[in-house]
Amino acid sequence: MNKIKFYVNSLLGSGSNSLLAWLAVVSFVFVFIVSLLTWLSGYGGDEAFGDLLWNLTMRALMPESIDAGIGSLPYLLILLLLTLFGIFVLSILISFLSAIIDARVREVSKGIQTFPFDGHTVILGWSSRVPAIVEELVLANESEAQSKIMIASNLEHDELETIVKRFIGSTKNTQLFWRSRKLDTFETFKNLNIKGAKRILILGDDTESTLHLARLKTTISLFNYFDRTGFEIPSVLVESSDENESSSLIAGSKNRVIPVIVSDLPARLIVETIFQPNLPKVYEELLSFEGNEIYISDPVSDLGLTGLSFENASSKFSTCIPIGLLSANEDVLINPKKDKILEPADSLIIIAEDDSLIKVDESDDSAFHQIDTKNKSLISQSQKTQEKLKVHLVGYSHSTTEIVEKLIQTKRCELTLLLEDKARIDHEILTKLEASNANVFSGNIANIDDLSSFGVSSADTVIISNSNLDHPANSDLDIMRSILSMQKIAGDAKSPHVIAELNASDSRDMMAELFDLDFVVSDKIGSKIFAQYVENPHLIDIINALVCSGNHRIIIRQINTETISDFTFGNLRRVSDTIGMVLMGIRYNEDGQVVSVLNPGDNTQIPYKSGSIEGVFIE
Repeated sequence: MNKIKFYVNSLLGSGSNSLLAWLAVVSFVFVFIVSLLTWLSGYGGDEAFGDLLWNLTMRALMPESIDAGIGSLPYLLILLLLTLFGIFVLSILISFLSAIIDARVREVSKGIQTFPFDGHTVILGWSSRVPAIVEELVLANESEAQSKIMIASNLEHDELETIVKRFIGSTKNTQLFWRSRKLDTFETFKNLNIKGAKRILILGDDTESTLHLARLKTTISLFNYFDRTGFEIPSVLVESSDENESSSLIAGSKNRVIPVIVSDLPARLIVETIFQPNLPKVYEELLSFEGNEIYISDPVSDLGLTGLSFENASSKFSTCIPIGLLSANEDVLINPKKDKILEPADSLIIIAEDDSLIKVDESDDSAFHQIDTKNKSLISQSQKTQEKLKVHLVGYSHSTTEIVEKLIQTKRCELTLLLEDKARIDHEILTKLEASNANVFSGNIANIDDLSSFGVSSADTVIISNSNLDHPANSDLDIMRSILSMQKIAGDAKSPHVIAELNASDSRDMMAELFDLDFVVSDKIGSKIFAQYVENPHLIDIINALVCSGNHRIIIRQINTETISDFTFGNLRRVSDTIGMVLMGIRYNEDGQVVSVLNPGDNTQIPYKSGSIEGVFIE
């Protein structure tokens, strides 16, 4: 009996073709035996065996009603048996074919067929960054007729499909595909048609317990695949958590991969925002495919600007703003000296709404220069204060350690921390805090009494952040409660400058309707930058040169409005050139609301009647 079970199980596991063949053989043998017995017993009348076999086979294949007058009772019972057998076999066949078709459909949906298109973007791994990256790529690809994005993940297909449909909205004219595959195999790379990809992003699955190892294995395997097949290697970007991982990725790819560290960017941006409020909104526009973006121009020789100074070359553009240079050896120079001479192979780093607007303006700009020589005092210079800022950190997140380290390095802040669990702070950081005379308190970050005793109302800047280890989904809830508690404490009095580090953009949108705070959505801004890096890998060096670099920074300064009644944005841009700063945009009041506009165009009239006007500059 066990042997019979073994053979039956072997048959069932032998595949669909074998099962169909066995079903056909068993059916034919059964009909043949019944026909032979019927013919030998004489129940079939005077029919020849061949005719009887044919008639009974048709009876089994096409069951129909049995007329009592077509034969004897034994013959009628034989026909009934064949009819029941035919119904049984056909039902098995239909069920079997249905299962085969369903399995085939599922296999096709999982991507069993090699992806037949070229020029697509491949994302290897699923993480919380993917929805924002896809969203930005969709915006970037709006001008392309049929853009395609392929997501591959170790997640089960049904789980991956559910997540994709839940977190990724409309992709407009971009087609989105996803497949459940092992990320570090040649078979996967062939299946994804990775040789035809325009760009490759390696994120890894954030469900991996050893994410760093998984990304490294995928990177090494990918470049081994390209080396063995001899295909041309497209642009490959890999998310990295720190410099150590970046070094491993570079070594594993033989210096052919671009590691992208975005995890530290929220902390760097928060530190910049402490000293310059309202920065997150500026960076959010620059680092998104909506509004103004950062572009790299064609070589200046193609633009006809060779031999000009950076200042003169900048004045040749009226619909975009040069903010720096990319040299022939790919060195990034932000806000170079105004007399810097452009070499033929240099490219300009430009802020523009679209690359089609990067055009040299041949019009005469002598009027601008006449204004420049007479109005160098248009931009109010801020007075540097020697007093340290009182900075209070409420709560703990993944950015806290880096924020603390950078603020200690500046030596411009008096730090005070309110934590629900001091144990989360690394011992080395605690030692640095003690050495800098910082205060560390324990308490509930959303409790009014704890916040009051913590002294938030006396702070210059309060940074609110939180990573709830027990209930991650509640992280933003705790931050929102803390903000509401602070508003109650402040009442009608002037509240400190508040920077809130949120985890989700919908939380930011909700709170922005109620409070005019600086919101940094940590995961969102990192994902936006990653998406921008995909289109412009040089952006890595540009952002590193701008955010918390110590060399250049974006600042917002008051503009002297006494003599600008007839000024355009172009006039102000030339004035800023004379004092060594690049003007990117303006901020002004309109109907009680602050309006921030980057790159409004040189011919835009300055709304001097609106009262206070601020300029957004790069130092």
